[in-house]
Amino acid sequence: MPGRALALSLLCLAAVLFLGSAPFGSDHIDAAMFSALKMTRLSAVDIETTVALIRKLGHVVEYAVLALAWFAALSNDRLRTPRRAAWLALAICLTCAFVDEAHQAMIVTRTASTRDLWFDATGAVLALSLARLLRRSPPPLGMVRAE
Repeated sequence: MPGRALALSLLCLAAVLFLGSAPFGSDHIDAAMFSALKMTRLSAVDIETTVALIRKLGHVVEYAVLALAWFAALSNDRLRTPRRAAWLALAICLTCAFVDEAHQAMIVTRTASTRDLWFDATGAVLALSLARLLRRSPPPLGMVRAE
């Protein structure tokens, strides 16, 4: 596993866990999003819905990036198949999600949620499925696949 890929994976892991800390709780982040969305013509209900969607989409994207970083790092080992690399990346993501939610359960200003675990897992699974699909698909005409 090359050093750069591993370093990027660890950096992504640290970023995900940092985003689960107290400064990024809904009381801080939601206020900023509400302020920005108040400048639009959305109703209060629409603003609340939009903020909730952004927060959940954030979980999906965050764990998709984390999964892809780990997949790239783990796929660089010639002894490991892409399928095994994807399963290992998923295991790392799910462990991170569980640790993050357990940590949030211990912070007064944060709330742990099993629903968030599902959003995290969804992001990781979608990204890894797409990565595996793209690895199996034949290259476009005239292009050579680098393996």
